[in-house]
Amino acid sequence: MSSCEFFQMEERTSSDAILEEELHTINWQEVDTYPVFKECSSATESKQLECFTEALHKKILHGMQRYAQTNELDSVMKLNILITIDTNRNLSFTTDVDSLAFHSAASLKRFNKCIQDGLDSLEVVEPSFKRGIPVTTEFALPIIFTQENE
Repeated sequence: MSSCEFFQMEERTSSDAILEEELHTINWQEVDTYPVFKECSSATESKQLECFTEALHKKILHGMQRYAQTNELDSVMKLNILITIDTNRNLSFTTDVDSLAFHSAASLKRFNKCIQDGLDSLEVVEPSFKRGIPVTTEFALPIIFTQENE
């Protein structure tokens, strides 16, 4: 005597259900690997993030210090620089700066040029990766300028 239930297969999960479940488990706010700058290419994987953030801060700070020496700011200024590194390793930025903090439109233009010069000195060797796929990433860098009394 035999039964057909003996050969009954387990219920198969559809590929759509598997995909849906996988999409919910992925943390879309983090990348698996951060962009790699040329000066960080020899860093170990565990030191890549540290090298990345130090290089980014150093280059932006250098540009900011050059601008701060011009004494073209009217007041204390707080701003965020949003740095984007796309899948083709291109660096770009935007700021939320208020043009009223500058003496003139030319002063704002010089400010943006100082930031761009700092970013241009960084060479991106690899973009960020998520699950082996290159992805565009954005990094917010808050900056506060204060004027020292002499």
